[in-house]
Amino acid sequence: MLRHHLGRFGASTLLVVLTAVMCGCPLGGELVLFPDVNLENAVREELGKPFGLLTSFDLVELERLDARGLVEEEKIRDLTGLEYCVFLRWLDLDTNLVSDLTPLEGLSNLEYINLDSNYVTDLQPLSGLLYLRGLSLFDNQVADIGPLVTNAESRLLAPEYPPLDYIIVDADTLGIDYDDGVVTQPELDIDRLVELGVDVILAEGTK
Repeated sequence: MLRHHLGRFGASTLLVVLTAVMCGCPLGGELVLFPDVNLENAVREELGKPFGLLTSFDLVELERLDARGLVEEEKIRDLTGLEYCVFLRWLDLDTNLVSDLTPLEGLSNLEYINLDSNYVTDLQPLSGLLYLRGLSLFDNQVADIGPLVTNAESRLLAPEYPPLDYIIVDADTLGIDYDDGVVTQPELDIDRLVELGVDVILAEGTK
């Protein structure tokens, strides 16, 4: 995978970028910079654009991103920049270092997301993704799946959206123990999701 390609730009390229920014004249769309070079490399590989500037026009072409199982030094931490991938439908980030899902909250076309083996705690950014069909959260740190209930319930008022088919969640971090006689909020949330037709798969995490 390509590394640190921004460092290969010549002085003339940088001059063009600075001129465009100062004049407010984007080159083929708004210039997009990724703070996480590993995410940028994954996006470039998927787009088949290893060099040159990335703009919002480029990123609307991205419909799927497979960045699973990266070696340690190439793992992704920061998803900033993905908010420009407005037609992204399929996202696989299995085994990375992602904790903040905020850049995904406006990606209304997302249908399938795999976040297994990351460090996610807050699912609120996913609550409004009404085209979402499948979500895998095995081996994370999620203790509240309320936003997924909100997601599923919102579709009752908008039948034009497809159903949320399945979610895979971590029983350990949710504190699920049906044998202890105590009914917790996550257990109530799971019951509600099942009632709404969602297949909830409980798995045991490793963190």
